[in-house]
Amino acid sequence: GVVLTFTDITTMKDAEAAKARLAAIVESSSDAIVSKDLRGIVTSWNDGAKDIFGYTAAEMVGQPVARLIPADRQAEEVEILRKIGAGETIKSFETVRVRKDGTTVPISVSISPIKDAAGTIIGGSKIARDNSEANAILAALREAKEAAETANQSKDRFLAVLSHELRTPLTPVLMVASALEHDPDLRPEI
Repeated sequence: GVVLTFTDITTMKDAEAAKARLAAIVESSSDAIVSKDLRGIVTSWNDGAKDIFGYTAAEMVGQPVARLIPADRQAEEVEILRKIGAGETIKSFETVRVRKDGTTVPISVSISPIKDAAGTIIGGSKIARDNSEANAILAALREAKEAAETANQSKDRFLAVLSHELRTPLTPVLMVASALEHDPDLRPEI
């Protein structure tokens, strides 16, 4: 039989506690944390993924991750799987995915290779963040900038017209004042 020492048991308990902590972190994340094999089949799906994409873990585990990818972006997954298989990490890849209800969601994705105990790459781990709110803020900032630029252009046009309109009627007055200033018949005020 197998004999376990106190150290072996303590190490196993520590490893189990670390796994439990890691699982709790993954499950409580608001980001989607998904793993897939090298064929693109989902092997794990957290609550953050459910919140972003609308599918439960039961609906996605065992299914191709490609069901989230719009038809015109399917080549992205082929390239992602190629890079993961080659051991590459993909950081902050901006793209769009399809939710269960058919709407699209802009996301930022980071994907890392998953290796087994022997160091062989067996899949990929993906962290996806919903960029809807950030994109809405950027759009609002762009609108505000455009509105400010339009207001600034309107102000410049108004001041140019005002300057012209004030200068035109004042020109004769300024000419008379200049002439009077040089008139020798006028005596200066004391």
